[in-house]
Amino acid sequence: MTLALALAYSVVGVKDASADAILAPSFRTDGSFITFVTVVNKSSNTQLHWMYRYDDPSTPTVNECFHADGFSKTTQNDMFTVDISDTVNGGAPVPDALDTTSTSYNIGSGWLGYLTIYAFTGTYGTGTEVPTAQGTINSEIVIANLATGELYSYKASNDPAGIDEGDFAFTGDITWTVNGVTNPGYATAIWHPTAAVATQWYILPVDDDLAFGSDLIKVSLGNVEGAPGFFYDINENPWSATSGKEFNCFAFLKLSDLIAPASLVKTALGGWARVVWVDEGGSTEVSSILVYKLETTTALTGATQSAFTSQNRVDW
Repeated sequence: MTLALALAYSVVGVKDASADAILAPSFRTDGSFITFVTVVNKSSNTQLHWMYRYDDPSTPTVNECFHADGFSKTTQNDMFTVDISDTVNGGAPVPDALDTTSTSYNIGSGWLGYLTIYAFTGTYGTGTEVPTAQGTINSEIVIANLATGELYSYKASNDPAGIDEGDFAFTGDITWTVNGVTNPGYATAIWHPTAAVATQWYILPVDDDLAFGSDLIKVSLGNVEGAPGFFYDINENPWSATSGKEFNCFAFLKLSDLIAPASLVKTALGGWARVVWVDEGGSTEVSSILVYKLETTTALTGATQSAFTSQNRVDW
């Protein structure tokens, strides 16, 4: 399975029952990063199943794609917030010990990756558990760097009715159709003057089993399927890209990961390209990709400002 970026052992398994579950596509607890997870449970179901896929960023040449999962308790109409790095309040719900009805399953410090949360009642993995009704579990994520002041947040994705836990194949809605056949397609990626704004793209392949599914992904600059890779500068000039970057499960990628050194200088004033996914007939597990852009700058106020935005839902 190949993606082309045209910048333009576990406790239990999953998929046991149709369920309401959420996907938080990115968390960070490495270095000075912490991640707050807020969960709202509107149902009468009292248990949560947490599943993490994660890497050790201190070994950047290796994509371990580790798996961890566990359980915690909740109550109807509960809302709680935890720092899954265990840095704030020791990982207990905040503020302090005032939240007495909730627990969580935290990953601890030193990692980056994604997580899913599923609410249920009964015994998990036996086929007898009662899943949460659709639309009754919601979550938002806040990621902060305690050293730099970088801060960004997003709302977690919720799976649709009738879909198994861990199935988020629907979320990466990048498709295009040729001769009646729908194929992975593209979104547009934009970057601003690189001296003022640092830009990374976070890419998460999605499928019907985010707990154990795994594919080797290659990301590179391109135009459309089969076209040579290139990008445009702010004066409409096309420039050659590079052969791309391979990774497993997920990755943060910079312009330097996707553009050869000779062309990299042409990105300095800003530019654009496309996110293109090309299926070369390899594994069929991945159904699409989620692409997010992370921008940080100190140019506005002198303090670090951040934005984390989806690049999937675009029209061109």
